[in-house]
Amino acid sequence: MGLFSAFRKKEDSAKLEPKKILFRMFTLMDEADVMDAVQHVKLGTTIAFFKVKNKDLTKSALVSLKTASHSVNGEIVGLPDGWFVAAPYSVEIVKKSADAGKQVAQTMIERERQAKEANESMDGRIIVVDEIDTL
Repeated sequence: MGLFSAFRKKEDSAKLEPKKILFRMFTLMDEADVMDAVQHVKLGTTIAFFKVKNKDLTKSALVSLKTASHSVNGEIVGLPDGWFVAAPYSVEIVKKSADAGKQVAQTMIERERQAKEANESMDGRIIVVDEIDTL
């Protein structure tokens, strides 16, 4: 075992350590609160939930946080009741469309129709059961 192989082992073990992701909630009342949230988002290791309490500050706060989020290849998403979440690249935010329930219902109806057709074509000897992943 050479001198440099010992260094490689330390380097490889450092890569295996999990990266910590912080979860922080922010209430944005003034520009100082916005700058604090922006600094945490720019680190790329913080999932920031925030609510803008000052209506005059809303647009500039969202622009600043969106810019910070995109600088680390993250994304920012609006939530109900005026909350927003900014997440780094390593965290995926799964967004459901507004008509997701309708799509699931249509898929279930279509699968049920296919099951009935299959059952009829086999003269009642087979029952098709299928699960739908709604996530």
